Amino acid sequence: MKIPLTRIMRHWRNEAFAQGIPSSGFATGLRLWSSVARRPKLYGAMAAIAARVMRLMAGSKARLTFLPVLSGWFTMRDLPKPARHSFQSQWRKRRA
Repeated sequence: MKIPLTRIMRHWRNEAFAQGIPSSGFATGLRLWSSVARRPKLYGAMAAIAARVMRLMAGSKARLTFLPVLSGWFTMRDLPKPARHSFQSQWRKRRA
């Protein structure tokens, strides 16, 4: 099958921008993400904090079904509860 994914994705992105989506808050979020993503130590710390918060939000359930900052995303999806230890921390412990 030759599905023109690039063209389809570009079309829907252009439609979203024509409707004023994403919002200015979305653009601010992307700038913040870009700033964090360029600093590996900060990124690691933020990812660890996010994983802890997500584990707390999931509670005793095996799946995470709601986060206030991503409420729209969770209307149709869920995520597995984050592991207690990250892959990288397990890897470092195993190599030591």
